[in-house]
Amino acid sequence: MVPPFLTQHFCKSTAYEPIGEEETFFIPIKDTESNKMRANSEVPIGGGVFKLQMYRMASSQSGKGRVKTELKQVAALGVSADRIDIELSLLNSTTPSRGYKNDTILSTRWTSFKVGKTEEVESSTFKTYYWDDNVEIDVYYKNKKQRTWNSSDYRKDILLNSKGVDYPEYVDPNSGIEMDRPARTDWSRTAVTNACRLTESEKRDYRNWFDKTYGKIKWNNSDGSWNYEIHHIRPCFLGGDKSKSNLIPLPTKYHRSVVSPWWTGYLRNDAVDERDDE
Repeated sequence: MVPPFLTQHFCKSTAYEPIGEEETFFIPIKDTESNKMRANSEVPIGGGVFKLQMYRMASSQSGKGRVKTELKQVAALGVSADRIDIELSLLNSTTPSRGYKNDTILSTRWTSFKVGKTEEVESSTFKTYYWDDNVEIDVYYKNKKQRTWNSSDYRKDILLNSKGVDYPEYVDPNSGIEMDRPARTDWSRTAVTNACRLTESEKRDYRNWFDKTYGKIKWNNSDGSWNYEIHHIRPCFLGGDKSKSNLIPLPTKYHRSVVSPWWTGYLRNDAVDERDDE
């Protein structure tokens, strides 16, 4: 039986779902002229609280998923700003944590803090990418720019395939082996050869090695069907190999219902033969 937390990738959603961590931040208003007689002239006299959240919408078709980021003001304190310049953007990259480029940008101006007001930008998941968002906010009070808020220091690194499905995270409970995310999103399809495909003998050897190294797991069900299958973390059809560092046991249902379908969407309109992945 697949644990409930693993079923989140089984269904395709028809609505946006939040992904990644929500960022909450406070932008203060400081009037150094009015506060110059105080011991601390940097005491805020007002400000606004904002939230930044990314969302995704999955699709059954490659290239038809959606991703967006939303900025919302959730609170205001004291005096308001005279002007707020906002640049909100979605970014993507073929590699995690670096190489991000702007995909969609929105530039707008508010005349004051506005609780409940939202701004958003969205894009299609036309290819598999790592996604991130960023917001720059310039706040003005008494015709002076207070500060620039920039969220670029915090990387979300959301990995979505071309169907808008986020990469399934899995850690084997016996060994602690993690199903690592792909190092790149632009791997090309390659021919599957015996250098990657496991023979029946090699499968037996791997199961025996795993049981001796990390403790026995229930590979078979009582009816003889496979309870666990051996998964190539980097699939054979994308240049993977059969080294132990590229292999991990996965619950069969999870492997076939979640992981293999995710890789189907890695390359647009390409199908994955599960037999090539064992």
